[in-house]
Amino acid sequence: MTFKMSEQAQTIKIFNLRSDTNEFIGAG
Repeated sequence: MTFKMSEQAQTIKIFNLRSDTNEFIGAG
């Protein structure tokens, strides 16, 4: 999966990161 939307990609990344004990999941 490629990052098509920079703004949305960043938001999702941070959301997932914070949602999971500050762990990088990389799930969209």
